[in-house]
Amino acid sequence: MVSLAQRRARGFTLVEMLWTMLVLSILAGIAAPSVQDMTQRQRLRASAGELVNALMRARSTAIKMERNVTLAPATAGTSWEGGWQMLHPDPDQPALHEQGALKNVTITGPANIIYQFSGRAPGSAGAQWQVSVAGSEEVRCVELELNGLPSHKPSACS
Repeated sequence: MVSLAQRRARGFTLVEMLWTMLVLSILAGIAAPSVQDMTQRQRLRASAGELVNALMRARSTAIKMERNVTLAPATAGTSWEGGWQMLHPDPDQPALHEQGALKNVTITGPANIIYQFSGRAPGSAGAQWQVSVAGSEEVRCVELELNGLPSHKPSACS
């Protein structure tokens, strides 16, 4: 005959498994909102970083080509969420670089930025773009310094 101690040593009972699943589901329910917030924060940082990279690329291209290079929204106006393009100095040439729309991201800023061969963007020092993500209250501000270099900070533009 099998003793009670030997029978219990074989595995878990159904009740024990149900309690374990209940505890795990509660923990998963608590963790899910924080994962969503983390995803939105990362999308916001990545979107602001994409814009900074585009500004740096336009500046670098203007210096390298020794000509004016324009970075402008893909659509007319000051709404950059539809993407942007780096225009060739020769209007008969295609755009040097194009960025498509960023999903669930809102970017507002100046109508365009024109970098000169010196790497500066006259009249654009202090230009700002406000970047936000749908479903999040956080915003980031991308700002153009006097020397033409962009930077971004985790706050609203002033």
